Amino acid sequence: MSRYYANASIEIDAPIETVWAVMHDLPRYHEWNPFIVDIAGIDDAPPTSQIGARLLLDIRMVNDKALRCWETVTHVEAPAHDDAEQHTALLVYRYASWPAQLGLVQAGRRQSLTQQRNMPTIYLSEETFHGILSPFLPLAGVRDGFQRHAQALKQRAEALVANR
Repeated sequence: MSRYYANASIEIDAPIETVWAVMHDLPRYHEWNPFIVDIAGIDDAPPTSQIGARLLLDIRMVNDKALRCWETVTHVEAPAHDDAEQHTALLVYRYASWPAQLGLVQAGRRQSLTQQRNMPTIYLSEETFHGILSPFLPLAGVRDGFQRHAQALKQRAEALVANR
């Protein structure tokens, strides 16, 4: 594994479908997410999590530093609606801003959900960075942001379940 790696994991007391719905309601990220504080699509179109969609993420680091980056959705796997013992879901996007276009930094964020029958949903977010600029990335800030994102996702999904 690359030493330029960030991840966060958390148990969420909500059905996988609820957590998935929160993750995919991109226009509402500003309401709950302290790390990705806004998401826009191309040319002011609403953001979407469909494969191939380009997204502009407004990120807020722990020191209140604001960053903007382009990402491209590369994989979407919604949870299946069946009687399986375990359900999974997956959202993957790759970094697509100018350093990636120049081959200076390559990265892809993978957000996965797993839920065993009658158990909490496990959220895992991870990203590995490659390229000549990787040593200069604010990895501690990314790790912190992933943790804040995971905690906020948990709070949002659990609140939705509690309010039903």
